[in-house]
Amino acid sequence: MTLTLEYLGDGRVARWTLSPNGVAREIHEEYHPTLFVGDSVSDLYGRSGGPNPTPPSRDGLSDVLRDLRSFLDGQAAVERLSVEPHRQTFRTDARPLHRIDAASIDTV
Repeated sequence: MTLTLEYLGDGRVARWTLSPNGVAREIHEEYHPTLFVGDSVSDLYGRSGGPNPTPPSRDGLSDVLRDLRSFLDGQAAVERLSVEPHRQTFRTDARPLHRIDAASIDTV
């Protein structure tokens, strides 16, 4: 179980975990922060929010996310750009989101 991540200031990250023998520290030389970007709340829930939201069904990226992808593609700060299905909230089904792996912590 990960307890925390520690930025070491030189691009490396230490991952502190809880193990059966106590606490362990593991250094990651090639760490890339990951950000997930999805639709805005109004697009996610549609006009009917509350306990039973009814977002519009969608298999691909929304227009806004496609525009964002076009903007981010080729940026020096972006190591990898992909699309993954995830639930943005507990009350909605998985939908395509952007997974943005940044080139470094400093670029975030």
